[in-house]
Amino acid sequence: SLSTGSVALLSLFKGEKDITKSDYTSLFFCLIALMLWPLTKTPLYSVIVISIIDFVALYPTIRKSYKNPNEENLFSFIVFGSTTLLSLFALNEYNILTLLYPLTIIIADYSLALVLILRRKQLGYKIFA
Repeated sequence: SLSTGSVALLSLFKGEKDITKSDYTSLFFCLIALMLWPLTKTPLYSVIVISIIDFVALYPTIRKSYKNPNEENLFSFIVFGSTTLLSLFALNEYNILTLLYPLTIIIADYSLALVLILRRKQLGYKIFA
């Protein structure tokens, strides 16, 4: 939480300034989902809500990554997706409750990595610069 909060705080001063209406829409839906999260009374609903929040919040990053593929760290998305994938082997039980959130992270990270690879290739940049 501390590292995520630090990144969020730094982004206010040094972050991207090209904020679109769709970015605000994503933020709005994430905030609505965050307000609903405490109202969920079961772990499954909580995992569903937080997975939706993460997926909706992914849109602005994909938009920015498509526009400026060299401004994102491809290696970090591959590593985070891979470590989350490996963490699946540490689970004691496999069910929707234990798999949904890690699968959301894996799909998000690998999707972003794919966008970065394809756009860098399309624009003639080095894939791993």
